[in-house]
Amino acid sequence: LGAPYRHAASLMPWIAAGYALRSASYVFERVCYAFGQTQRVLYSQLFAAVSTLALTPVAAYGWGLMGAAAAVPVCFAIQLTVAAVLARRTQQEARESPALLIAPGAVS
Repeated sequence: LGAPYRHAASLMPWIAAGYALRSASYVFERVCYAFGQTQRVLYSQLFAAVSTLALTPVAAYGWGLMGAAAAVPVCFAIQLTVAAVLARRTQQEARESPALLIAPGAVS
């Protein structure tokens, strides 16, 4: 990085960790998409948005830019947890109801 941006290098690992967690949550969200449970994807992303709106200002106020960067993985860990729980629930429901195994809209 250029000299004016070197101070931000310490923030990059926090932000990268957050986006790694976010990418992992997409795997679980795909399960919900596959079974037509798109409202569950909405819930997963809604939890991430609400946690971001709640945690980031508090962390930024208390610890400055480092706090805001540290809030990124926390918020995306919440999204990952919610996505994993909802994907598991979706799979369990699909096992209990074989009608869900047929793609939505595939049968008239």
